Amino acid sequence: MNMEQRRFGNTELTTSPIGFGTWELSGTMYGEIDVAAASRAVGAAIDHGITLFDRRVAPEILPWCAANGVGFMSYGTLGFGLLTGAFSADTSFGDDDWRSEGSAFGLPLFAGAPFRHRLRVGARLAELAAEHGKTLAQLAIAWVLDHAPVTVALVGMRNARELSENVGAAGWKLTGEIRVQVDRIFAAENVPTYAGTPVTVRPNQQTLSEGDDGNE
Repeated sequence: MNMEQRRFGNTELTTSPIGFGTWELSGTMYGEIDVAAASRAVGAAIDHGITLFDRRVAPEILPWCAANGVGFMSYGTLGFGLLTGAFSADTSFGDDDWRSEGSAFGLPLFAGAPFRHRLRVGARLAELAAEHGKTLAQLAIAWVLDHAPVTVALVGMRNARELSENVGAAGWKLTGEIRVQVDRIFAAENVPTYAGTPVTVRPNQQTLSEGDDGNE
């Protein structure tokens, strides 16, 4: 499937809207790297996260990127698994899985009640996506790409099916009504989006509680 290319801000650089993260692209394992081109890409894009569950960059950073012609490369697009439909209330994470600590970049996404609340939101979002012939993951990706400054939405995948599913979200343009329905689900379930809280998470910063939402 061909994906429409997106520009890195106001530069001449282009990229596919969906990126598949890897630990490292060095040496010759994945082919020779154009170091100059890679350096230009890094300088033209901001790498941070925006997801349906974490909208801290929305009020200030995304508008700044749009105003200054800077591309935004978003990680955690699928909510670190929360927006894939793969988890249930009985899901537990091993000691070697960072999600076992309950938080993700200072947000209590995987801790007890907040985790279960987000699973309920995910189930309702999946129903909304199904009404349009899409999956929960595709809705999550399309929502991120719907923000104009976002150049790339980074996702993970384990097999060909997930690859095809993720790529299938690239051409879905969300309507205003769909976006309104998404926000209504969050409001109905009383799940915060953290759009009004600081972005920077320091190593010693306390994890926010469920009620510490700048929108509230």
